Order: sequence, then structure tokens, then C-alpha cells
Amino acid sequence: MNWNIKTKMYAAFGSITAFMILFSAIVIYRFVGFNDEVEQYSSLQEEIILAHEIQYSITNVWQFFTDASLTKDDAVIKEEAMKFYDQALADMEKWKEHNNGDNILIEKISNVKESFKGLKDKGYEMFIAYSLGEESGNIAMDAFDKAAEKCLSDIDLLVDEKGADGTKQINSIISDSSLAVSFVSIIVGILIITSLPVAYFITKHIVSNINKLKTAAEQITKGKDDVIVDIKSNDELGVLAKSFNVMSETLSIQLSYLDNLPTPIMVIDNEFNINYMNKKGAEVVGEEQKSLVGKKCYDQFKTKHCNTEKCSCLQAMKKDYAVTEETIARPNGKELPIMYTGSPIKNKEGKIIGAIEYVADISDLKEREDYLKNSTQEILFAMNKFAEGDLTVNVTPKDSNDDIGHLFNGFNNSVLQINKTLNQVLEAVHATASAATQISSSTEEMAAGAEEQSSQTTEVATAMEQMAATITETTRNIVKTNDAAKESKNLATNGQVVIESTIKGMKNIESVVKQASDIITKLGDSSEQIGQIVQVINDIADQTNLLALNAAIEAARAGEHGRGFAVVADEVKKLAERTTVATNEIADMVNKIQADSSNAVDAIKKGNDEVSNGMNEAVKAGQSMSEIVKSSDKVLEISSQVAVTSEEQSATVEQISRSVESINAVSQESALGIQQVAGATNDLNQLTENLQNMVGKFKLHNENGTNYVKPHKVNNLIEA
Repeated sequence: MNWNIKTKMYAAFGSITAFMILFSAIVIYRFVGFNDEVEQYSSLQEEIILAHEIQYSITNVWQFFTDASLTKDDAVIKEEAMKFYDQALADMEKWKEHNNGDNILIEKISNVKESFKGLKDKGYEMFIAYSLGEESGNIAMDAFDKAAEKCLSDIDLLVDEKGADGTKQINSIISDSSLAVSFVSIIVGILIITSLPVAYFITKHIVSNINKLKTAAEQITKGKDDVIVDIKSNDELGVLAKSFNVMSETLSIQLSYLDNLPTPIMVIDNEFNINYMNKKGAEVVGEEQKSLVGKKCYDQFKTKHCNTEKCSCLQAMKKDYAVTEETIARPNGKELPIMYTGSPIKNKEGKIIGAIEYVADISDLKEREDYLKNSTQEILFAMNKFAEGDLTVNVTPKDSNDDIGHLFNGFNNSVLQINKTLNQVLEAVHATASAATQISSSTEEMAAGAEEQSSQTTEVATAMEQMAATITETTRNIVKTNDAAKESKNLATNGQVVIESTIKGMKNIESVVKQASDIITKLGDSSEQIGQIVQVINDIADQTNLLALNAAIEAARAGEHGRGFAVVADEVKKLAERTTVATNEIADMVNKIQADSSNAVDAIKKGNDEVSNGMNEAVKAGQSMSEIVKSSDKVLEISSQVAVTSEEQSATVEQISRSVESINAVSQESALGIQQVAGATNDLNQLTENLQNMVGKFKLHNENGTNYVKPHKVNNLIEA
């Protein structure tokens, strides 16, 4: 039968007296508290496991961003790094839910979360930096490594806090257990005979199981990852043992994640003793994982940096930040180009106690670098041969489909194209030499005919010059007559324009005068209205004066009481008198304006009549000038026709004369040109020979095979 501790205690002491029942109740109370502490400890272990899972995700994000940057493969970020990034964020939220109510811890987890988001940004910056160059990439990697280490160390601090709480709870459990044992001992003392065997077995069961838990906890703190607590019971200690085993198994799983990473990872202490190496690392050095623990790291990888100041782990432990180096590792007798990073490991007091190192195999990068170097040397050699004139040079790529292969093929095509072009030039040179010989034989015959033609055209040109002089004089006189007719026509036209402008101006004056007459007439009407208004004001002033007089009389009747009113009446009377005077003056001015307006209207009417008469006379003058212009146009037309006819005759004669002169000049130029052709033919022969010599410097490949071009001599046939 599976009983828990509480049931066993009831069964053992069911028949004890009331005094023993009291002690039993106290023991039960203690064990209930012990059970709560066990549950709290179990919850705490779940949080620690969750924290380690977050660290594992961060480590993977760190590793995959680094791999993607070194290989320049962004698919690694999308498919691998971001998967662990999202998992870490989800686990952080789950961790915050575990501690609902603990605002301080929630704030710390939130800070870690923000730092982790910043780590992703730095990872992208590192990826971009490596795409720009290795030097900038290494600088970005340093910043990225520091950010990753900070995230891990921040979580370590939180885990240490939780671990300290767990230690307190374990100690509390042990303390409570010891107290329970003490109570049981008291009961055993009272029940010396009846309770001693029961107490002995119960105490042994509890203490031995707790010691097992304590021993297992100490083994985990020393780095052992396969610890299992063997407690086969269903009581509280059995539950605690199961939780402990789950925690141990989870830690083992976390380490298996590191074991399954494709990159060697190693943890050492500050004496370079290996504390841990994953499966990939053990595979590289050719050893079993467990056998590597305690061995020196430099005896395994045997790099040039080992036992020197260049060791990245040594630098990391001295400088307190991650350091990345490149070197050649010689594990198990092999040579392996690597890029490795060492990062310091600290305890909860902040003291550096070792380092973690992860290694990246860069054999492919080095192989690509050697391939580029050899290809560059090969094409440089070919280009030097090409520069020396060897057009038979050819380069053979190892891979025609990569960029180097395309470059080699492009170079070969360029050399073949230039070789083809020079062969065509050579053929053209031979053809040019043959044509030059034919040109030379034809130039002698052309020279004789050109001299005879030049003699005949000279006589014709002399006669045409005399005829042209006579026609030119006649044309000059006709042109003068035509110019005079044009001048008369222009004067008449200008006069017509002036008259039309005068008529237009008079029409404008007539319009303005009419407008002025209308305005003055309106002014007279307005003056009459003003006079009427002034008359009304004058009547009002008279009435006001009369009212003021009546008011003065009434004030006099009132005696002392009417004095003030009398003063006001007097002022009103004075105001009415001044108004009367002003209105009289305005009336005089209005009458004067009306008289002046009437006179102005009469004067404007007379001026308007005079303008109308002047405009009629101007219209008549314009009609007469139009007739004069028409007559001038007829004279100009006849004169122009005569001038045009004479000019055409003169132009015809001049054209004939120029044609004769042109024929003569062409004949002379032909003779000169024939001599120049003869000279140019000799020059062409020399140029052809020079071009053959230049092409001869190239080593060409044609249908008949590889050959050097030999110059072909072309003899001079004509002396210039």
C-alpha cells in the first residue's frame, strides 16, 4: 500500500494518548508546511529550466547569426535564427506570467527582452557589415558578441537569484525535516518501547531520501548532467524526487541541444582545463566527450595560437570581452583553417572563472581565396602575353559557369575578335596596294586632257566678261529709277498713315469732348439739387431761430428757473444764424457753378462742331492720298519689272561667265589634282608598307595556322 508521510504518521500513532495526539498534530503541521515548500521549490525549478531554455534559444540566435554573416547566407537567419528568436520571446513572456505580482523581477525580464531585441538588430548589422568587408564585419561581430554575452549574463544573474532562493528552500526543507525528526524523537522518547521502531524507520526513510536529494543537487552544481534520484515512494519525498529528476532530465536535454549544434563548442576553466565539449568538437578532435573533461584544450586543437598571447580565450579572460581570431588547427593530425571566438564566463560575484569557445570551419573560404588568387595570376600572365602582341594566347577556366569562368571566356572572345579584325586589316592592305598601282597608270592620261580644256575655256571667259560689263551698267541705271519710284511710294504711304492717324485722333477728341459735355451737364443738374437742399437747410435755420426766440421768451417768464434754458436757447439761436449765413454762401457758390457749367457746355459744343469740320477735311485729304499711293504703286510695278528683267539678263551673263571661269578653274584644279593624286598614290604606297610592318608585330592565327605577317613592297609608279 502506498501511503504518504502523513498517513503513515496517523497509522503509527493512532492509539497514542491525547498528549501524543497534540505532538502528532504539531508534526503534521510541520510537514504540511514542508509540502508547500516542496511545491514552491518545484515551481522554482520550472522557472530555472525555462530560463535555461531561453539561454539555449539566445545561444542559437547568436550562433546562427554568426554563421549567416560568415557564409553571407541570409536564409540561415530566416529559417533558423528567427525560429529560436521567436521561441525565446515566447518563453520570456511565459517566465513573466510565472512571476505575476513580482514587479521587480518582471521589470528585469522585460529589460532582458529589450536587450535581446537589440541583439537581433546588431545581428542584422553584422550580416550587412560582413557583406561590405571582413574588417567591418569583425568589428560588428565584436559588438554582437558583447550584446549576446550580456543577454546570457543577465539571465545568469536572474537564474543565480532563483538558485539562491532554491538553496534557501532546500535548506528550509532540511531544517523543517530536522525539526520534524526532533519532534518525532520526543515522541519516541515518550513512547520508548512502542514508538522507537516506527520512529527509527520513518527517520531513516526521510533523512536518507533528503540526503539523496542533497547529494544529487551537489552533483548538478559540479556539472554532471545525468543525475537521477532513486526514491521509490509516493509520499512528498517521492514527489520531490520526481520533480528533481524532471529538472535533471531537462538540463540534460538542454546540453543535448548544444551537442547537436553543427559547430564545435567548448567550455574551459581559467587553467585551460576542458569542462565541456559538444559532440561536434569531440568528433573533430577524435575523442570521446566524457574523456575530454579535465584535459587541456591546447592538447586537442594544437593551433599556432595555443599557449601564446594570440589565443582568443586567453584574450577574452584578460580583456573581459569576446575575441575572434583566425588560425590553423591541427586536431588528430589534420590541418583545418578555423575562425574561433572566445568569450569570458563569470560566476555570480562577477569573477572570470573560464571561457566558452565556438569554432567555425572556414576551409571553403580559404579554398575559394586560393582559387581566386590562382585564377588572377593565370589571367594576368595571359594579358601580359596579349600586351606583347601574341594573339594566339588562350586561358582555360576550371569552371565555365562561375564568375571567373565568365571572365576567362570573355578574355578569350576578345582576343579572337581582335585576331579576326587584324586579319581583315591585312587583307585590306593588300587590296589597297593593288588599287594604288591602277590609280597611278590613269593619272597621266587625265593630266593631258585637263591642260587642253583649260586653254579653250580661257578665251570664252574673256568675251563673256566684256558682255557682262555692258549689261551691268544698264542694270545699275534701271535700279536707280526703281529706287526713286520706291521712295515716292513710301512717302505717299507715310502721308496716308499720318492722315489716318489724324482722323483717328480727331475722332478720339470728339468722343472726349462729348464725354466732358455730358459730365458738365450732370454737374449743372447736381448743382441745382444742391441749391434745393441748401434752401431746405435755410428754411430749417429760420424755423430754428424762431423756436429759439420763443424759448427765450418762455425762459424769461420762468425767472430764475428758466435761466439755464435761456442760455441754451441763446446758443441755439446763434447756431441757427451761423447756419443761415453758411447756407447763403453755399447758395451763391452753387449759382456760380451753374453759370460756369452752362458756359462750359456752350464752349464744348462749339469745339465739338469745329472738330467735326476738321475731321471731314482730313477724310477728304486721306482719300486724295490714297489715289496718290495707287499711282505710285503702278509706277513702281513697271519700274520693278524692267529692273528685274535687266537683273536677270545681267545674272544670266554673270552665271555664264562664272560657269566658264569655273570650267577653267576646274580644269586647272583637275591638272593640279592629278598631280596630287600621283603624290598621294606614292604616299599611299608608303602608308601601306608601314601598316604591313605594324601588323607584322602581331602573332596571328588564321585558317592556315599561326603565322607572323611579312610586309609586301609596293614600288612607286609616278613621281609627283
